[in-house]
Amino acid sequence: MRNASEFRPDWASPPGATISDLMATFSWTRSDFADRLGETTLLVEELISGRALLTDELASKLAYVFSSSSDFWLSRENQYRASLANIEEIREWLSALPETYMQRRGIIRKGKHLSERASILLDFFGSSSVDEWKVEHSGKNRLAAFRTSPKLESDEGATLVWLRQGEHAADEIDCSKWNLRGFESSLKNIRNLTLEKNPGIFIPKLQKICADNGVIVSIIRTPPGCRASGSARFLSNGNPQILLSFRHLSDDHFWFTFFHEAAHLILHSESGLFLDGLDNETRDRKEIEANAYASDLLIPEEFLQELESLPLTYRPVMRFARKIRIAPGIVVGQLQFRKICPQNRLNKLKTRYRWE
Repeated sequence: MRNASEFRPDWASPPGATISDLMATFSWTRSDFADRLGETTLLVEELISGRALLTDELASKLAYVFSSSSDFWLSRENQYRASLANIEEIREWLSALPETYMQRRGIIRKGKHLSERASILLDFFGSSSVDEWKVEHSGKNRLAAFRTSPKLESDEGATLVWLRQGEHAADEIDCSKWNLRGFESSLKNIRNLTLEKNPGIFIPKLQKICADNGVIVSIIRTPPGCRASGSARFLSNGNPQILLSFRHLSDDHFWFTFFHEAAHLILHSESGLFLDGLDNETRDRKEIEANAYASDLLIPEEFLQELESLPLTYRPVMRFARKIRIAPGIVVGQLQFRKICPQNRLNKLKTRYRWE
């Protein structure tokens, strides 16, 4: 990581700044200088402020007045215009990220000026420049598997911040070597955790079981604009990470998301980043496979016929949930997911969570 003070973008200093310094050296007023240059006072003011473009003709006149070269002035002008473009690029980059939210949540500190603000965010992402960030953290390769609802546009900048938070969180978790078969075998024990309503109890247990099999589980609240429910990917250290957002704050969504992401690790191995939102539909083969895997684990095949014939009232659903040893809210979620039950029915059986 770099120190914020080390980031030094080229700041826009117009040729007019040099002109102004030279005028002061010779004790020339703007009117004096305009006469020597053979131009109007208005043009001199625009040159000094950087509003006027320094042309070849003006460069030759400046070279004559100051006994310098026209190449010097043209070079100063080119540097100035390039600096303006660089500053604008940085401003646009900063505006695409949830900077204020990150400051408010204590994810990053507040910078005093543009250079410091950019440096702080580049440090957060582990990049040395905006161009490097674009190569490493943005574009089609980074978010190739991102699914989002047709009704909800996801903010890419917010999503990238969430993913990067996941990377930072992963550094804090001790993890065994990735064990695919061990992880797959552990899912039945993890399924039993759905009966526990308190996240303060089931989350540490979930993380421990997964870490013992080489899987890092992190739970990070999403910034505004990020619609992700979860992601699955292999990190640079060789361990996979399941990143969960608790976006819908209900047990059925949380556990379906976990088992969906687990399915990606088991079925699709190191094939890339999977970033999922549960309120959308997709015909992508890998997503269909992950959905099926998660659904079959939550509701085993031998109970499907009984699930499909359940009366859509509270007591039968609760009895069925006890029978297959799973939370009743998950049964409701599966009934809704399979379009057996309307989205507005039986939702009181779901366990609701809140962010402290």
